[in-house]
Amino acid sequence: MTSTVAITTRRQGDALIVQVSGRLDHGTSKTFSDEIVRLGDMPEHAGLSFVLDLSGLEYISSSGLHGFIVASRHAKERQRRVYAAAAQPIVAEMFEISHLNLVIPVVPTVDEAIAMASNQVPSPNERRKR
Repeated sequence: MTSTVAITTRRQGDALIVQVSGRLDHGTSKTFSDEIVRLGDMPEHAGLSFVLDLSGLEYISSSGLHGFIVASRHAKERQRRVYAAAAQPIVAEMFEISHLNLVIPVVPTVDEAIAMASNQVPSPNERRKR
């Protein structure tokens, strides 16, 4: 089976919403991570937090998780935050199993992630560290 991933973006407040749809696995993870890096390097996105809208992501493998690690590292190097939002149960479970949810906060809705990004409210993970 051929895997595909679709990535669309829009800006809202202090956040760049990155809608990720399809399947994120060995065949698509490089496309995803390359696009995240490209978006992060665009001057018009300087200072924006990334909200990854995962409502359309149907599947993620361990290879796909690597793309999120790349996104997190890239954002951290540029002093930005990354939030994952609206993940389907199977995707949220992969974040939990891999403990990636400790690096990239997973919140129930895109609106909640945008509010966190716009207000720079500490994520639940960041509050625990204090």
